[in-house]
Amino acid sequence: MRKKSRGSVRLIELAIFGGLMLAVAIALSLVVGLTSIAAFFSPAVPTSQPVVLAGSLPTPAPTVTRTPVAAPTPAATPVVASSTPTGQVLLTSYLRTDPRVADDTRQAILCPSDSIEYTAQRTVEDLVWYRVRLVQPAADCNASRAATGAEGWASSNVLSPPSGPVAAALP
Repeated sequence: MRKKSRGSVRLIELAIFGGLMLAVAIALSLVVGLTSIAAFFSPAVPTSQPVVLAGSLPTPAPTVTRTPVAAPTPAATPVVASSTPTGQVLLTSYLRTDPRVADDTRQAILCPSDSIEYTAQRTVEDLVWYRVRLVQPAADCNASRAATGAEGWASSNVLSPPSGPVAAALP
C-alpha cells in the first residue's frame, strides 16, 4: 500500500475547507436575499403626519438693528447666593462614614428617590465619592434608613449627577 504524500493530504483538506466556505456563502446570500426581498414587498408604514415639502420661495435677508447700550451705573452689584448642589439617590445603598466600601463604614440606608445635597467630593481608587446630606426622605424602604439631616459618604454609582459643581473634600 502506498502512502499519500503530505502535500496531497493538505490539498484535500484545503478542498474540503473551500467547499464548506462556498456552502456557507451560498446559504448566507440566500438568507440575506430573502430578507431583502421581503422588505421590498412589505407594505409601507403610514406616518402619523403628512409630509409637507417646502417650495422654493426666496427667504428675506435678516436685518440688523443696532441698539445703543447704556453704560452700567456704579450701583450695588447683586450678590448671587451660592446654592448647594442637589440630587437624588438612584439605588438603595449605604450612607457611609468614610468614602470606601467596608462593613465598618456602614452608617444608615439611603432609599431610592431620597433628595440629597452634595457637600463635598473625593476620588478614591478611580471612583468618585460624594459627602451628602439627606434633605427629604422618599418612601420608606428599610427600617435602618437614614434620618433627615443625616450626613455621610455615598458612591457616585448610586446617586444622580449633582445639579452643580461640588467642592473637593480635604484629604
